[in-house]
Amino acid sequence: MNGINHKRIAGKSLHYLSEPVRKFWQPQELLEDASNFPDIFWPGENSSPDYIQKYPDWKEYIMIPCNDTLVNCHSAFDSLKIWETYPVVLNFLVHRALDAMDSGDQELAVKIAGVLSHIIGDTGQAAHVFDSMQLSLLFQGDEDIYLIHSLIENNPMVSYPDHPYTARCLGDNVDEFLWRLLQELVKLKKRSTRTIVPIMTATLKDDLDTAAQYASATVGECADLFADVLYTLTLIHLREKKGPDAMSLLQLEPERWHCDGMFNFLPQKNYIPGPTRRTPLPLHIGNGPQLGIALLPDMFPGCTGGRCAFVEYPLPPGVFQKFTFSCGLNRAADRNETAGIFEIRLDDKTVWESPALDIHSPSVSAEVNLGRAERLQLLVKDARRDTAETKFFYPCFIEPVLWRN
Repeated sequence: MNGINHKRIAGKSLHYLSEPVRKFWQPQELLEDASNFPDIFWPGENSSPDYIQKYPDWKEYIMIPCNDTLVNCHSAFDSLKIWETYPVVLNFLVHRALDAMDSGDQELAVKIAGVLSHIIGDTGQAAHVFDSMQLSLLFQGDEDIYLIHSLIENNPMVSYPDHPYTARCLGDNVDEFLWRLLQELVKLKKRSTRTIVPIMTATLKDDLDTAAQYASATVGECADLFADVLYTLTLIHLREKKGPDAMSLLQLEPERWHCDGMFNFLPQKNYIPGPTRRTPLPLHIGNGPQLGIALLPDMFPGCTGGRCAFVEYPLPPGVFQKFTFSCGLNRAADRNETAGIFEIRLDDKTVWESPALDIHSPSVSAEVNLGRAERLQLLVKDARRDTAETKFFYPCFIEPVLWRN
């Protein structure tokens, strides 16, 4: 994200906040300036003397404690490794912002918030979300000499897409907020990744207007998420609780998964591949089409280590009390040739297991107490002991929901 759009994200986000909340994040000019601090102070002590003189406290929100050493913010987070690098950065900045708010240091809180805005912008910027070497292989022809990153990032036709939005609460406490913010950043990156091909296709045709439509939409999404961040920080500071009572796993992104290539190596939501791209099949475990997660265990021939598939989510410890779901095999699939055993694992320990369920078995519903678990895994495995022969079956977890109470 270039500097102009970083400022747009920070400034426009205030439009989606009520006046009582907006007052915590003034002046707007400082918030917009701070949205570029990670770029401005990336050289550290060698940054522009004018900026160092203007913001002598820059180290307080740019130098991030990582593994017992201070790391410059822009070197601490990597949008290609969100799960690995973002938590320590977000944890520091969110706690630091709340400490500043609680102590009445509004100026420092605004500066830190601006840094969070920058991270959101870089996470949504298509030029940052995909391996640059792979982009070169995909788009740079033998006779092409240009910098792909700049081509994507600096489209002069990008503008802010004015739109209505109401900021959301991302959690009632710091742990829940950090968990949810990371989730929202992963989803933002996923959406942005899908814009790379249309952006580059249009740009290589010199159609900057079309390319800008995708980039502009992302700028708007970034401002929405930053509004959520400002709203949630304010609510936590004021000790007001407005978080959701329940959260479907369908609203979340898994950190880990294992699925066969016939599902594109991904867990599928609400549908599975059908005969054609335009005719996906619903999830139907005996109660008609329902929403849920479909997994496909390994289907390659000669599998001797057991055939399984799983999807795994991080949890904020102690926030959600229970997990409910139903499971069974998908009647809408063209064949189910063996039975599956479903498992729920918390922190790598199996806490619930179904009997072997085949296509004739009724679906099973269950409720699992989460305690203070930090990881939730949904797993299914082929019920056979000898799995060398490939036999297809299509397991589903239906309406998987986390409940606060």
